[in-house]
Amino acid sequence: MADDKLSTNIMRSPLCKSISYINGGRLSLEEYDATDVIKILISANELSLQELIPYLESFLIENKENWMEQNFDLIYQTSFENDTF
Repeated sequence: MADDKLSTNIMRSPLCKSISYINGGRLSLEEYDATDVIKILISANELSLQELIPYLESFLIENKENWMEQNFDLIYQTSFENDTF
């Protein structure tokens, strides 16, 4: 049972989502909350997936606007720490 939970956590991890994008060129974000999308954005930056960054930014702006307003400090800190976005 613990192995199943570990596998699920690994499959949902930002790094795994970024690797899935590398392998398939597709990334569905609807099932993720905004915090996970931020983590995927950071992971994409660390992996130099520059073509993925604008897609993630647009998704956040278009679909998570209220969350971004409520968590402005996190957004500001993340963008300050990652000069790519």
